[in-house]
Amino acid sequence: MSVEIKGNSTKESYITELSTRGLNFIVDEPFDKGGKDTAVTPMELIGGALSSCTIITLQMYFNHKEWAYDSVEVDVDFDYSSFPVTFKRIVRVKGTFDEKQAKRINGIANACPVHKLLEKGHEIETIVELI
Repeated sequence: MSVEIKGNSTKESYITELSTRGLNFIVDEPFDKGGKDTAVTPMELIGGALSSCTIITLQMYFNHKEWAYDSVEVDVDFDYSSFPVTFKRIVRVKGTFDEKQAKRINGIANACPVHKLLEKGHEIETIVELI
């Protein structure tokens, strides 16, 4: 799977315009970091990616297994000031499940692709192009 996200910014602000698959959104920093506080921060996007991926993965599984549920909510908290980072994820599923299903829900949450990406070591290749 290849994902291309293009970022664009000017020297006037930290507001960054992102674009992928024809969809556009912005990222910014809060006032105390010199931003204009107009959007989520890059780190909030990481937490949001884990949270939303977990929700979607669980919903897909529930739909596939035809398990009835009312809602799925995921809170993610992490402190990136030291490494390795520990992500604390709280998954709340409203519905009627037995003990065996509850264990399976935990396993499915851990199978979310963003979870898998974050729990492994990675390399980043950087190419700088002066234009």
